[in-house]
Amino acid sequence: MLVATLTFLPGASNFGPMLLLPLYYQQVHGLTTVETGFMPAPQGAGTALSLLIAGRLNDRIGARPLILAGLAVTVVAISMGRVRRCARRRSVSVRR
Repeated sequence: MLVATLTFLPGASNFGPMLLLPLYYQQVHGLTTVETGFMPAPQGAGTALSLLIAGRLNDRIGARPLILAGLAVTVVAISMGRVRRCARRRSVSVRR
């Protein structure tokens, strides 16, 4: 039971917010229903492509280098988002 719960929680925290993304796209960004439906399509295509590549690489070089490469890519992506967000905050001008 504990293993099932520990397996469920990361999946729920990863896929749970995806239930709210269509509402976010429609309400905040003003997209239509059709545009909102197409927004997650690149994510599905990217996942399918990466699963094919990762499966073949796992057979050749093993899991440890793939995990380390994935962590490195994640760290770079998160830090790029933070740098971009900080740069955007500095360039905001206030109109009177």
